[in-house]
Amino acid sequence: MAIVYFYKKCILNLHPLLSESNPFLFNTLNTNQKVLFNQVQRMIDVWRTANNIPYFFTKEQIYFLTNQIEVIYQLFIPEIDITIVTNTISEYESIALKLTTTFNHYKLNPKVFMINAENIEQLYQNKNTIVLIHPKFVTFIDETKLLASSPIIKLAIDYLPTYQEQLIQLFKQFNNRSFLALLN
Repeated sequence: MAIVYFYKKCILNLHPLLSESNPFLFNTLNTNQKVLFNQVQRMIDVWRTANNIPYFFTKEQIYFLTNQIEVIYQLFIPEIDITIVTNTISEYESIALKLTTTFNHYKLNPKVFMINAENIEQLYQNKNTIVLIHPKFVTFIDETKLLASSPIIKLAIDYLPTYQEQLIQLFKQFNNRSFLALLN
């Protein structure tokens, strides 16, 4: 669908004559958008050369297509796994509900790890997951055994607002990593 909107601007090769109402500012793009913009620009250049298209595309037109493609890529970003270390299902459900409602614009996948019923070594095997642990269980966890791709946050449900900014930064980091992986 993204290419349809872009193609509408190119009907009858009139796109060089169409003015853009939005100025393009490359400096305002975030890192992911810059990478995607450069890839789209390279693809369009290859396509233009292969098809002997003499007209150029403005940065605004390429940016327009980049925005359309970025939205499509966002749909394919996987969920962020969150392991909630607890000893009660009710605490897990409370934290999971609070996380999914507070951060509903992120795709979150909360999972429970029952510290009193599961082998602690299984926790150390989790890759690419955010580990939330109640401060009372910190003594049971050897943080050095956790994989580098799995950050740990000591968190209780009543302290969630305190860690909100830290969680948002972690969610953004996980999403950016997933987005760049999709581009490569």
